[in-house]
Order: sequence, then structure tokens, then C-alpha cells
Amino acid sequence: MRPSPEVEYKEIPKGHLFSPDEAARRKLWALQFIGTATGVFRARGYGLFVGGSLVRDIDLVAVPWRQPQDFKHPDSLVLQLVHDLGVTMGNRGTTLFGHHWYALWDRNHPDHQIDLKVVMPAKFLYTEDSCPGHVSASTKICCHCGTHVDSLRPPEADGP
Repeated sequence: MRPSPEVEYKEIPKGHLFSPDEAARRKLWALQFIGTATGVFRARGYGLFVGGSLVRDIDLVAVPWRQPQDFKHPDSLVLQLVHDLGVTMGNRGTTLFGHHWYALWDRNHPDHQIDLKVVMPAKFLYTEDSCPGHVSASTKICCHCGTHVDSLRPPEADGP
């Protein structure tokens, strides 16, 4: 059995012009990819926002919409996407504000780059000791300091 040839991933220059038919095909594929990607991100606690024309590349911003209890580094999220969506990871880095960016490509569309920025969860304003009052929602995580409110309950007495 012969090994499959390596796919050559291409970044199309910003000034490249597409024919109307080619632009429409590229945008249609991008919209299909985004529909699938949105569900994958949502299952991991992220909202997915789209920018740009979707013709030359796909610009995505993933924002956590809930505080993940088991938050992992964005590299872990992207590695899961590589598996779930059939994409390949190229370059990656960190922005000035600490968010992470990735250049991804779909294996079947090597000339349609996917630029992903993952926004890091907000830092908590207080520590458990300095929190002015623990406030939590259905997750039982204080939105001020990140403490799980069940850990604040006094121990139950053992018998009479």
C-alpha cells in the first residue's frame, strides 16, 4: 500500500481576486464548515463568532460562554477540533492580551485557511478570602471568585 501524498496547505494572498462562481462556492463551503464547528465549540462551552467575507479565509473567534469547571489550555481545545472536524493545525501564538490564535486548514480544502482566535476565560476579580459575597448560578461556582459554593458549607455533624 502506497502512503498518501502530503497535502500542501496554501495561504492565499490578500489581494487575490476570485471569480463570482468561485467566491460563491468557497463561501458555501465555509458556511457548512461553520455550522458544524459551531456545534463542536458549543459542546465545549464556547460561543463561535464569524468575521470577514468567508471567501479567502474563515475568521473565527471562540469565546467561553460559561466558566468551564475543567478549563484546559486552548491547545487542548484545538487538538480536540483537529480530531472532531478533520482540520490540521499550522502556526499558533498568543496575542498581546493573552488570547491564543491558530491557523487551521481543512484537509479537503487546503487553500481555505481557518484563522481561529480563542478568548481566554475572564479572570476572577476576587480570591475566596476577599470575595464580598459569594454569588452563584446553577453551576454553584461563585461568579466573583470562582469558588465552588459547596466547599463553603460547614461539615455535617456525625450523629447526636
